[in-house]
Amino acid sequence: MPPVALALLFFAAGLLAGFGGAVLGGSAFVGCLVLARWYSGKQQWIAYAALFTAAMALSALRAADDAICISTAMREPGWRLTLTTDAEPGASARAAMETCHASVILAVDSGEVRAGSHVIATGLPIRTERGILIRDAKLERAEGRSALVSLRASAGRGIDEAFGADAPMVRALLIADTRRLDPAMRDRFATAGLVHMLSISGLHVAIIAGAVVLLLRAARVGRRMALAGAFPVTAFYVLMIGAPAPAVRSATMLGAAA
Repeated sequence: MPPVALALLFFAAGLLAGFGGAVLGGSAFVGCLVLARWYSGKQQWIAYAALFTAAMALSALRAADDAICISTAMREPGWRLTLTTDAEPGASARAAMETCHASVILAVDSGEVRAGSHVIATGLPIRTERGILIRDAKLERAEGRSALVSLRASAGRGIDEAFGADAPMVRALLIADTRRLDPAMRDRFATAGLVHMLSISGLHVAIIAGAVVLLLRAARVGRRMALAGAFPVTAFYVLMIGAPAPAVRSATMLGAAA
């Protein structure tokens, strides 16, 4: 195994240790040590261990910084957010904090704003297992919009118009939006052992990348260049749908291969 590949594995294991805890990170570290012992000399172990430690420290510091940031934000009178879904009074909406790495659910009391817009939200913030809930949220539009979030919202509206009653399923399979999916449908997929199909993951990313590769190969582009060309297209798609973790992992593997 090339030294660069081993270095990437140790760095990823360090990130797992920082974000995922000692058990997950420790298991990954032991696995990497076994690979290093098999594929490299002992003199390289110190460098790999240092890389692991650095990645673990970086991820742990990031997690601690986010926790402090969120605690500080909970005491603020207003929150600056980027809406990831459309917001309207009487409904719930999702948003991302612009200062901290955290997801926000808004129980909207007033303000009708399109997805991708920057807003100032006021209300009653509550910390939950799924993120932060702001009850009785009042939204005021701020300057600017997020182009990628706006594109995803526009794609969702296009799906609604084109597929009608089937739109919730198409939204889940194409743009990772499962909010409108019927719970009974989820249960049927779970019973069949196919619930993973409802989240954008390796299969979906592989289909996108494979389609791009086939198109480039049909245009007489070389195999290696076609693979390299598929990566930026796939990366853009993953970013556009909100960068769900399974899709990010798959895109990262595609990038490493490319």
